[in-house]
Amino acid sequence: EQVVPLSEGPSLSPDVSKPASLTVSPDSAQVFEYKSFSLSCNTSGSQGWTVKRNSTDGKTISSCGGNWGKSTSSGCTISTAKKSDSAIYWCESPSKQRSNTVQITVYGRSDNWNQLTCFRSANRTQ
Repeated sequence: EQVVPLSEGPSLSPDVSKPASLTVSPDSAQVFEYKSFSLSCNTSGSQGWTVKRNSTDGKTISSCGGNWGKSTSSGCTISTAKKSDSAIYWCESPSKQRSNTVQITVYGRSDNWNQLTCFRSANRTQ
C-alpha cells in the first residue's frame, strides 16, 4: 500500500464544494450541559466569516457574540453550554456564503438518571 503525504492527499474538508467548513471541538454533535465547546470556520484564506445558528424550532437565526458564545479569530466558543444552545450551526461570510451545517444537541441530567442514582445509594446503605 502506497503512503501519500497528507499535503498531497485528498482534502479533509467535510464538503469540498463549500468555501468553508465548520468543525466542532470536542468532535461531537452531543454536548453535556455546563461543558464547553468550540466551533471553527476553516476557510481558504478569506476573512470575516462568523458562526451563526438557527434555533431548534427554526424561528431564530443569530450570530455568535450576541446573546450566546464568544467570538474568536477562528470562530466561536461556548464556555457553558445550556439546553438552549441546541441548534443548527454554520459559518457565514459577509457575502452570505455558507459552510456545511452541524446540528448540536445539549443534554442535561435527566430526572430518571437522578432517581436511579438515589435508588442505588439507598440500596447500598441497607
